[in-house]
Amino acid sequence: MIKHLYKYIAIIVIAIIFSSGFVGANNIQSVDDLAYAVAIGIDVGETERIKVTFQFTMPNSSGENNAGETAPAVIDTVEAACIDSAVNLVNTFVSKEVNLSHCKVIVISEELARSGISKEIYSLMNKVQVRPDSNVIISTTTAQEYIESVKPGLENLVAKFYEILPRSSEYTGFTSDIQLIDFFRNLESKATEPVAILGHAVSASTTGTSSSSSGSGSENSSSEGSVPSQSTAGQGGGESGTQPQGQGGQGNTQQGQTGQGGQGSTQQQGQGGASQGQGDSSSGGQGGGSEESGSGKKDNLPADNGIENVGLAVFKDDKMVGTLSKTETLSHLIITNKLKSCRLSIPDPEDETKAIDFFLTADSKPKIKVSILNGTPYISIDVKMNGRISSINQISEDISDERITEIEKYASHYLQTHISNYLYKTSKEFNSDISGLGQYAISNFKTRSEFEEYNWLDNFDNAFFNVNTEVKVRSNFLLIGT
Repeated sequence: MIKHLYKYIAIIVIAIIFSSGFVGANNIQSVDDLAYAVAIGIDVGETERIKVTFQFTMPNSSGENNAGETAPAVIDTVEAACIDSAVNLVNTFVSKEVNLSHCKVIVISEELARSGISKEIYSLMNKVQVRPDSNVIISTTTAQEYIESVKPGLENLVAKFYEILPRSSEYTGFTSDIQLIDFFRNLESKATEPVAILGHAVSASTTGTSSSSSGSGSENSSSEGSVPSQSTAGQGGGESGTQPQGQGGQGNTQQGQTGQGGQGSTQQQGQGGASQGQGDSSSGGQGGGSEESGSGKKDNLPADNGIENVGLAVFKDDKMVGTLSKTETLSHLIITNKLKSCRLSIPDPEDETKAIDFFLTADSKPKIKVSILNGTPYISIDVKMNGRISSINQISEDISDERITEIEKYASHYLQTHISNYLYKTSKEFNSDISGLGQYAISNFKTRSEFEEYNWLDNFDNAFFNVNTEVKVRSNFLLIGT
């Protein structure tokens, strides 16, 4: 009798387990019922605190004729007090429920970034749908203009374009792959400061046809409670493949007295570099043209439309305090050990009107040592790089060992100058340790609380740097004369 009772109980339990899997099945949403936002833009609002732009993609119609066409994008803009309110407002007039699980980029305008964005960052991190690997981009133009100017000429899907675009940092050295989780982690850290991708809308005009929802013809964003704007932009056109040109070196010099163990030495930064400023990605020195980005000024890229991500936006706490140019971004990647490879042109030491092109890779992780003497940080950095000569103004049989040694010394000094200028700029001008050097300073303190009491992030502007660089040059890939 008892055995039969156990048998019945087991059957009932199994039935309950299986039936529970079907509970709520009627509430499951279909993919067709959701509107997936692939990009979010955040600007300063006119009537509310922020203006939020959502970019949704519309799949191509089935058929052979549309197989190679780019999927169009729908852009909606609303004003609200916060991101959650903006999502709720969009949900009131679109035909599908807004879903952020496929959001690839968060674009924030420079105007808003300079006033502080911790509220927006915390809100995005608290949203389960938002992926922590979404890229954070600070646009020198408005975020709405940036999103509307996106033209993925080589991709049919704008989401794929957003996903691939930051990877250019792996082979250019002009930007970095900064994700939302990285920004949030550095924002909360006591040893480093946040940094974000610096973007720019080359063409601020909206492309494609524009239409408003609910019959509104205005393209201006609306305040909460009114009808927001909506535009449908066809993502077409080619993508510029030209190379950035014409960047000068850093003309600022930083001087500082350093003393360790009673021995004083004077170190002057900003020496050397190219006197002529021959324009390529990182060529140019004291006499070169200025390299500016941000605040309406941008690097000289020849693209006619679309967007460009060049440089980095520097933050102090949650406020943007400045920008980094291409050469400064390259220095940042080297110090943080994020540079995989890049192409670098430096002036020929024998004739500075000519250039030597390198394919640059890291030989090893930078060796960084931080000492605290009388409350002042002294930072020593050793960098080793490999440079493969890819072009030069003479055939390889004319390049002697002495000539290679001369090029190595010049290339080493060239990198040392730019890295030193970058470090002093982030320290003296921005007082922002975006390189994470504070992580190497922790070993100087017995406890974590002592390190926090020292307040590294506010003492970083007192730091002095000793940078040593070594570039090993290989020329065996040059053409041999006959």
